[in-house]
Amino acid sequence: PWTVQQNKTTNMWIASVVTDQKAYDEGNKTEQERSKAVFSAKTEREAHETGLAMATPYLQPFKSNPICVMCSSKFAVFNRPHNCRNCGVVVCSKCTVIWSSKRFPSTYQASKSTHSVCLACDWSANNFQEAVLQGNLMKAKKLYESGNVNLRSPYISSKKKSGQEIMYPIHMAILGCNVALARWLCKERYVPVTTEIKSKGKLKSLPIGTSKGRTPLKLAIKQKDHDMLKFLVAEVDVSLFDEDIKGDYRWILAHLSNTLHRAPYEYEIAKKKRNATNGSSQASSPKSSHGSIGGAAAITVATNGSHGSSSRAGSRGESRADSLAEV
Repeated sequence: PWTVQQNKTTNMWIASVVTDQKAYDEGNKTEQERSKAVFSAKTEREAHETGLAMATPYLQPFKSNPICVMCSSKFAVFNRPHNCRNCGVVVCSKCTVIWSSKRFPSTYQASKSTHSVCLACDWSANNFQEAVLQGNLMKAKKLYESGNVNLRSPYISSKKKSGQEIMYPIHMAILGCNVALARWLCKERYVPVTTEIKSKGKLKSLPIGTSKGRTPLKLAIKQKDHDMLKFLVAEVDVSLFDEDIKGDYRWILAHLSNTLHRAPYEYEIAKKKRNATNGSSQASSPKSSHGSIGGAAAITVATNGSHGSSSRAGSRGESRADSLAEV
């Protein structure tokens, strides 16, 4: 269970997640308060997405689930039930796989080094990871909508221990070179690119890195296309000054050169789109119901007295807006 409330003093939105299911089932308010994990957000939507991702799954009781939800086999002495730690359903050992505790959000209280996960969740997670790394936004969205995919859970890049790297969906989206996918994660699902830690009694914001220390910014810098880097800096407010990028200066200069070369073409494309939009809006505007006489009267009124000055002010406003758009 989790709730979202606004702090009237700070105007921040707070997502509170109860992590102790036993205390919740027993109605122990004291233990529930002790087990709460609290997350702050600037908007209600962001707080909702945070609570949704960090809320622990409800582990269904074994007594009310005598058979495996996947293969329908009955539980017995040699066929013990297991809870899927990702979705909470009860399954048999044949219908489970083992996940490292590192693959679960911090609120899941993964005290053991490994946990059982049902085959359905494992299939969804593996296919979601593949879709994001391939930059397939449509497939990633469909898998997320299935309900078994957590956008704030870490993923392991390889099954081989020698090449394993723990990373989050935002890292995989950058590697998949799909800006639309990264925008969906950050702007629609509010996946964070930074995390807050306490340092000398104060909260400090640090970029979220992979197990090998690769941050979203450093991954984007080493992409050939500069669109991902532009998205992180311009839309997500990632700062180039907050990280040590001394070894990446050549990459940054390459992106700067690419941006300067593309600027004239991007300006022309934006100008054509603006002209097309203005042309279509003028073509679709309704004509005066009074005909040509009404139109002439309107022109006469617009060119006399105060109406004339307001018309000229409108023209100045339009020309100023065009100049700003061109800049």
